[in-house]
Order: sequence, then C-alpha cells, then structure tokens
Amino acid sequence: RALAAGDWQGVRASLERTRPLRGGVDLRGWEWRYLWGVSRSDSNRSFGRSGLGISSLALLPDGSTVAVGEREGGFSLWDSRSGERIFELTEPINRIQAAKFPLNRVVTLLATVPGTSWLAYTDCRSETESYVRLWDVTTRSVHRSLAIPGVPRNLAVSPDGRLLACSTLQDDRRVYVFETAMGTLLQSIAADFADFAVGSPLAFSADSKLLAFEGENGAHAATGLTRVVKARSGDKVFQFPQGQFQVVSLAFSPDGRWLASGGGNDQPLVRIWDLNSGKLAHTLTVNGPSALAFDPQGHRLFTGFDIWEVPTFAKLRTLTSDGSGISTLFLSGDGQTLLTAGSGFVTEWDLNARPRQRHG
Repeated sequence: RALAAGDWQGVRASLERTRPLRGGVDLRGWEWRYLWGVSRSDSNRSFGRSGLGISSLALLPDGSTVAVGEREGGFSLWDSRSGERIFELTEPINRIQAAKFPLNRVVTLLATVPGTSWLAYTDCRSETESYVRLWDVTTRSVHRSLAIPGVPRNLAVSPDGRLLACSTLQDDRRVYVFETAMGTLLQSIAADFADFAVGSPLAFSADSKLLAFEGENGAHAATGLTRVVKARSGDKVFQFPQGQFQVVSLAFSPDGRWLASGGGNDQPLVRIWDLNSGKLAHTLTVNGPSALAFDPQGHRLFTGFDIWEVPTFAKLRTLTSDGSGISTLFLSGDGQTLLTAGSGFVTEWDLNARPRQRHG
C-alpha cells in the first residue's frame, strides 16, 4: 500500500519490520534490497545531534557555520562541511518550564542579524524576566541585551538587519519590536495570542517594512487572526481571519505578493494569502506545516518536505526523508541548500542534486 501511494517513508518502515532477528533465517530477496536502495533519503547528510531536541536553526554569514538552538538548553555552532561541533554555549540558559503552559517548555530561539556579526538568541530567566542577547560571533561574547518581560515564543530579524521582533507567551502576549543598532524598543504590540496559538509565529516582509504575527480575534475570542502591520509604527495593513485554524508558521514571498500561513487542526494545511487583494488565494495540503520558507528568487515555497512552484502553487516535489519530521528549516541565501531539523539532528539537502529515481 505504501509503495502504491509513493509513500517512501512508509516503504522504509515496512522494510525495517521485515529484518530477520539475530540468528534467524534471512528470507529477504533482491526485491527487499532494491526497495531499500530506492527508498533512501534525498538528503546529503546529517549532523548537529542534540539529545534535547532542536528548536531553531540559523546559517551564519560564512555560509558553512550552522547555529543550532536546543530545547531546554542553549545553542551550539557546527561546521556543516565537516559535521563537527566548533562551539557550545556552556552558560545554562532556558532551563525553566512555563508553569501556566506545561507543554511549552522554554526553547532557545535563534536568528542572524544581516549586515552584522551578531547572532540573536533568547535567554529566559523566569516567567517575567527574559532577554534577547545579541551575541558577537567573532568575539563570542554578548554585545547587547534586550529585555523582554515574558517568556519568548518566537523571534525574527528583518532582512535589512535593522529591526528585531520577539513574541511572548503567558499573561504578557505581546510582540516587542526593537531597533538593533542601539537596542531601542520601538513598540510593544498587544497581540492577545489565543490559547491555541501555540506557534505565536512572526515574519518580516522582504523589504523589512511589514511584520506579520498571529493573534486572537477580539470579537470572537475562540478564533485566530493573522495581522499584518507596519513594522516600525504598528499601523494595521491587513487582517486575515483564521477561525480555529492553528497557525504555527508564517512567511512572506520576496516580491511581497504572498503571505503563507501554516497550521491546521487534524489536517496540516498551508494557506496562501494574496496581499494585493487581501484574500485567500490557495490552500495546500502538506506533510507538515511547522516550517515555511520561500526561496530568495520567489520561485518556490518550502513547506516541510514539500516544494511548491510559485505563483501557481503546484507541487514540484516531495523530499524523501529518513522518517523524521521537521520542526524548523532554514534556506541558504542562494536557495541551493536547505537545512532542516526535527528529532535531534540537522539534515542538509542539496537542492541542485537530482531526485533519486523511484519506480512503482
């Protein structure tokens, strides 16, 4: 059944179940070995293993160093070419659990600051005291700390490197926007994230002028609302009703035409909003909605393992993985390398490589 459906992860799982026990008779024939070969992952390799799980990724300006944020921990730097760890933050950070949200353990969020040597990371000390640290990659020391009066839930830096936004959980439920050059707080937006808005996602537009985030519809407290505001002033530009659709990720297209929102309840979906008309344009059924990215040229949308053509949003390809899911992804500036992470390691994908030929 998995083979007929093109479910290569399912094929792999079925093959694993038919391995002989130690000392048992091996009844596998050439068919088993053939299917084992063609069901292999399309990825290049994996590195950056973390026993705590990975919450975020960032590719540093040198194009080869990957910063890996951990759940209930700090972060580390890895050389993607050799797969070796080259730095680990030894200071204990983000090791608390939010009492009011027992399922939301505090995680380390990361983002590079374009045009600088800084890596931004979140450091939660208590439910009412947190910081975004601007850490200098060159000196490996904190350049500046930005105070956040709540538990950080998501972090984003504008493409021009001038603005930083951080959303918070719990009673605070706000989006804080800072100017990175001086660390000045520009605005604090009451987002009123719904209890089910588990992602509290943030996204800047490619021109750094707009900021999108998920909030609660004040008139209907049980429903969600995606807001698009001017990043510096907070003035409303668009509001997209999401109902009880749980939004966990957001991404603008480079040309500013589209906003993708990933989420769902029982069925993972990605909704594509047309920013010219302010209307819903497409709804995509996906394998996993927790990570989204448009390529820098705006020709493709990545939704977990699925790749879609823009602007038709027809599916181009589904990457075959080793069976692990994706909680975060990062696309290189040239759009040729995809980094994904889920259950404790980073996987690198060469998007120029031809997909494995699969039959059946």
